Amino acid sequence: MYSADSSVSSPSASGSASRIEAGLAVPDQHFADVCAAAFRNQWFSRFWADSQEWGATFPAEFREFAEYEAEATTLWLFEHSWVPGLLQTEDYARAVPMA
Repeated sequence: MYSADSSVSSPSASGSASRIEAGLAVPDQHFADVCAAAFRNQWFSRFWADSQEWGATFPAEFREFAEYEAEATTLWLFEHSWVPGLLQTEDYARAVPMA
């Protein structure tokens, strides 16, 4: 697979992008650099470099939460101040940015 710029090869040919998005694989510097080139945005490379200092996928405070999330079978959502996307009427969706 190639990006819009045919000189930038995408790392997703073997499904690595999908595996990274699903949390099944860890991106390496090459992946970050290819994303940065494909999207013409150095954020990917900077974020990857910064993440190397974290020492773990999740900070210690969030590890228990990550385990619960991995076992979750249902998603509950509570919004106290606005109606989420698919439940919005057209008039409501237009009025929210004006409020």
